[in-house]
Amino acid sequence: MTAQTSLEIFEAQKKRHAALQQRRARVEERRDAEAANLERARTEAKQLLGTDDVGKLRELYANGVEENDKKIIATVQALDEIDQRLADIERLTATTR
Repeated sequence: MTAQTSLEIFEAQKKRHAALQQRRARVEERRDAEAANLERARTEAKQLLGTDDVGKLRELYANGVEENDKKIIATVQALDEIDQRLADIERLTATTR
């Protein structure tokens, strides 16, 4: 195994530095794109929901989920009641034949 010369070490580090610069540029591009996405999402949230505060948005989401759950329960109960009434009518009409 031969020892590297200072020039070889320098050249290798130069290549490494160039690769790191390219990598940094890609990371900065992604960061900038995500910052723009976040700003668009905040603007949209403020327009649609009146706030861009994450805590308030989470609260609105939780309230929406709770409201949907209540509506689902009410719908199931209404359908159960309709089902029961139809069964009662079917029994009555079956016995009168």
